Amino acid sequence: MARVTEPSPGIDDTGRSGRAGSTHSTDSANSANSANSEDRTTRLACRLLAALAADGDPRPLLAEIRSAEAHVVSPAERDALRGAARDAERLHRRMRGLAALHAMARAQSAAVERAAAAHDRLAGLVLAGGGVTAVAQAVVDVLGGALLVRDGDGVPLAVVGEVADLDALPPPGASGSSSGQGGDRACRAERVGDLWLVPATAGDEVLGDLVLAGRPDLSGPDLGILERAGMVAALLLLLLRTTAAAEERVRGELLSDLLADPGRDLPVVQDRARRLGVNLDHAHCVVVAEAAVPRQRLGQAAARHARLLGGLGVQHRGRAVLLLPGRDAGALARRCAWALSTALRRTVTAGAAGPVRGPSGIPAAHQEAERCLRGLVALGRTGEAASAGELGFVGLLLADRADPGGFVRATLGAVLDYDSARGTELVRTLRAYFAAGRSPGRAKDLLNVHVNTVVQRLERVTALLGADWRRPDRLLQVELAVRLLDLVPEPPA
Repeated sequence: MARVTEPSPGIDDTGRSGRAGSTHSTDSANSANSANSEDRTTRLACRLLAALAADGDPRPLLAEIRSAEAHVVSPAERDALRGAARDAERLHRRMRGLAALHAMARAQSAAVERAAAAHDRLAGLVLAGGGVTAVAQAVVDVLGGALLVRDGDGVPLAVVGEVADLDALPPPGASGSSSGQGGDRACRAERVGDLWLVPATAGDEVLGDLVLAGRPDLSGPDLGILERAGMVAALLLLLLRTTAAAEERVRGELLSDLLADPGRDLPVVQDRARRLGVNLDHAHCVVVAEAAVPRQRLGQAAARHARLLGGLGVQHRGRAVLLLPGRDAGALARRCAWALSTALRRTVTAGAAGPVRGPSGIPAAHQEAERCLRGLVALGRTGEAASAGELGFVGLLLADRADPGGFVRATLGAVLDYDSARGTELVRTLRAYFAAGRSPGRAKDLLNVHVNTVVQRLERVTALLGADWRRPDRLLQVELAVRLLDLVPEPPA
C-alpha cells in the first residue's frame, strides 16, 4: 500500500504566511503613499487659497503643483490639482484687472476732488474780493509753472513766475480757440509751442487771456482746471472793466468841463477833482495824442492810462486829451505815446504843454499842446512825441507863451558855457559865419583871423552841439538862436 505523505503544516503555514506578509507590506506602503499624496495635495490647495486670499502671486505655487503631478497620484487628485491651478490663474487675472480698475477709479476720483477744490478756491477768491493776481497765484499753486494774465489789448495785468518771450505771443483772441461761436469759444485752452493760452471771454468778446508756461504736459483734469480759471478770470475782467468804465466816465466828464469852462463853479470843480484824487493846485501838463483808431477806443485807452498816473483822460474832438501830474511835458508826452501805442497797437503822435497850476490854465495848455501836435505832423514827425519847447523855433512860434531866452539856452547852451568858462569866441565866430553866408573864407575877414582858425572853431562847435548841427533844419535853428542873442539878454545857465 502506498504511503501518502501530507505536507508539513509548518511549511505550508510559513509559505502562506510569507506571501501574506509581503502583500500586507505592499498595501501598507501604498496606503502611506496615498496618504502622503493626499496630504501634499491638501497642503498645496491650502497654500494656493492663502496666496489668493492675500492677493499674492500664485505662479510659484502653480509651478509646484505641476511638478506634483509627476508623483504617483490618483487621476482624481491630478484632475483636482489641474482644475485648481486653472481656476487660480483665472482668478488671479481677474483680481489684477479689478485692482487696475480700482486704481483708475481712485485716481479719477482724486482728480475730480482736486478740480472741485481748485474751483471752490477760485470762486472763494472772487467772492472775497480777490484780484487778478490772487487768482493767478492760486492757479500756479495748483498746476505749477508760471502764469500771465493779459487784458484785451495784450497788456499784462498779473504775472506769477517767469513767462519768457512776451513780445512773441499772439494778441488775446487771435488763436484758434477763440474762433468759434458762443460757448465753443469760451475759455478753451490751446497749446502754442510750450505754452497754453486760454481766452477769457464774455459772450463773443475777448476780455483778455491766460498764458501758462512751464507745463507743456498739461492734460485731463489739470487742463479743465486751467479752463475753469479762464472763466473766473473773464468774470473778474468784466467786473474790473465795468467799474473802470464808470470811474473813467466820471473823470472824463470832469476834464471835459475843465476844457470847456474851468472858471464855472470853481469850488465845485476843485471838490470834484479832489474826490477823484486829483489836486489841481499841483503842477500838471496837458498831452494831446492822436492815432488811426476809432475815437471811443482811443478815449478808453487814454482814460485808462491817465487813471494809472493819477490824472484825467478823455476823448475830445477826435483826439485823446490827458491832464497828468508832473513838470516835464516832453517826458510825459513820450510816456503817453509809448503806453497808448502799446495798448492800441498803432502809431501814436503826441504833443504836450505845461506845466500849469489851477484850472484856469488848462484850456490854454490844451490849445498849445494841440498846436504842438499839428507842428509834429507838419514837420513829418508822425509817431513822435514832444513838447512845444522841444520843437526848436517851431515850438517858439507855436507856444502860447513865447520864451526866446529858453530857446536860446536850449539851442546854444553848450557853446555859451564853453565861451564863459574858457574865454573863447565861438559865439562871435558863429555870428561871423552866418553873416558871411556860411562861408568860413569870408568869415575870416570879418574876424580878422586865418581861415584855419575859423575852421578849428567850427569844429569845436561841432563837438559841443553834435555832428548834425549843420543839417538844414538844425542849422536854421542855430542861426535863429544866434540872432536872438542880439535881441534878448543872455539866458542864465
